[in-house]
Amino acid sequence: MFRDVLPGIHADALDCLQANLAVFADAHHGAGTHLRLGARTGFEPVFGAGLPTVAATVDDRLAQARRWLGLSVTQRHDGVTAADVVSLLSDGEPRYLVADAFGMPWLPYHGHEHVEHSFLAVAAPGGVQVTDAYHNVTPRGTALPGVWLLTESEFVAALDVGENTVISLQPVALPEGHDETAPVDPAVVGRYVAAYRDHTDRRAAFTALTLETWLLARERRMRVALTGDPASASRLPGWQRLTEQVYVALRRVEAGRGAPSHVFEMLSDLLNAEGAPAAHDGPDAAGAERDTRVRATIVAVLARILGIGAEHVTADFRTMPGFDSFRLVDLIQQTESALDIEIPPDELVAANMADLDALTRLFARAVVRGGVHA
Repeated sequence: MFRDVLPGIHADALDCLQANLAVFADAHHGAGTHLRLGARTGFEPVFGAGLPTVAATVDDRLAQARRWLGLSVTQRHDGVTAADVVSLLSDGEPRYLVADAFGMPWLPYHGHEHVEHSFLAVAAPGGVQVTDAYHNVTPRGTALPGVWLLTESEFVAALDVGENTVISLQPVALPEGHDETAPVDPAVVGRYVAAYRDHTDRRAAFTALTLETWLLARERRMRVALTGDPASASRLPGWQRLTEQVYVALRRVEAGRGAPSHVFEMLSDLLNAEGAPAAHDGPDAAGAERDTRVRATIVAVLARILGIGAEHVTADFRTMPGFDSFRLVDLIQQTESALDIEIPPDELVAANMADLDALTRLFARAVVRGGVHA
């Protein structure tokens, strides 16, 4: 039932709770239904006693499945033992399970890490068929979408690590509207970034931030899969670089070394960039026009440097043949000349030069400070 659905799932844009809700949705409502999981955009972290987080709970994901995917929970059993899970599956109906990945032999976390994880299970001749669409590259190996047949004893062993949650899902009519937006508040971004930047336990901060940036990047990748929005798509390489650099920072901290602080600037810039279009709506038409002209100037300068047409300039500089750090220096200097401004040296950090969007914001700020009308 689920095997044929797996190839069509954007598994690299989903977390471990969403991935198998996606499979269930596409199996019952048709290919591509799971793209509705990109309906939510914005930034709404939860602040509590510990570090703030954008991680969703099982309840959150089930509510989203009802709201966007047309999946309704008909039964839910929490704190179920492995043996009782087998008993529940005896009716031959597939279930959505949430359990500890430590016991799951098809995952790289098996025997190494305790983490909440979902999968689909249904009774089958010879045991239990497990379907898991999760896709992630981890330090211990790669988790790939697949279907596995476990004997009953193997299945019990996989779930015998702790208590389990067993959920019955029923397809219902798909809702007509499935697009939601939440504004990005710069004050919330600042509070969130500061919490991680200033946390005294650097290892705990970077461990948590590794997961946070992974979740933020996947959420935005899913949004692009749904909408195809060019502005959002142009920021995806920046999110990928951020997740990579945060992980590098974590490994440095684990080794007792200092961590680069620029990752916090990158995170802040990426999040605030998502709020920038809203600021250009309505009365700030002049600001929008200014930013458009600044961007066009940068594109024209880079096209001239590389000897290509402006239409071939991409938001991700690294994809353009001939672009390197030397060309980046030329680009900054020649754009400064074209706009008759000078960028302060302390603003020439990696986050401000990562791509076309970042450079546009950098030069637009300088234009405003200098009173230059581009």
